[in-house]
Amino acid sequence: MSGFAVLLISAIAFALVLTGSISLLYRLLINFQPSKNKVRQDFQKLRQELDNWSSELIPWKGEELELLSVQQTNRTVKKGLTTIVKGMFTSIYHEPMVAYAYKKYVSSGKPNAILYARTSGQEFVYRLRNNEVQVQIDGELVGSLKKGGLLYSARSQKPIARLQRSQHQELLPILVGDRELASLPPASEEDSVHTRALQYLDDKINKQEESLLLSLAILELVERDIPG
Repeated sequence: MSGFAVLLISAIAFALVLTGSISLLYRLLINFQPSKNKVRQDFQKLRQELDNWSSELIPWKGEELELLSVQQTNRTVKKGLTTIVKGMFTSIYHEPMVAYAYKKYVSSGKPNAILYARTSGQEFVYRLRNNEVQVQIDGELVGSLKKGGLLYSARSQKPIARLQRSQHQELLPILVGDRELASLPPASEEDSVHTRALQYLDDKINKQEESLLLSLAILELVERDIPG
């Protein structure tokens, strides 16, 4: 092989390595601090990926709250520069009730992710960034869940719901306003097929309270099972 051929092959190999490195660096950068446009596009992709599951979800009529379990089906984990987790929470009778898709971006330690979830009748959208989670229900920004478990209204900037975390409690109560509407079971009980997701459920919950309760419950249940 001539010296020129060796030089040409070496140059091509170097160019390929350089191109691959640049591509990797680019993907790393756009997934470390994703722009608003990038996040919108990613949400749209997650929606599309769940389209095939939508027809499987059982109709949500309200009483399904007490049937929702902590068990999942169709759960998949795809790891790379980002982590994508998908699955469906089922009823205690193994019927699919809530589908979700979670994308975890490159992070320096603080949360940096998006979550899209749906029942047969509602959509829930979450943007997790630093120590805050923006929560949307059916396209409307409801508020921001901040450190300490308080959900602040996007309109009034006052607390409207809460995940009442305590080191001395196994159950995780969820309050809307000043009312404790239900509690999530400890993660240690999630191996049981028939463990209900919402325990000690208040039997007098209106539609708005149900939406807020479900939005916090879905977020907590999904995050418990996301790989580190």
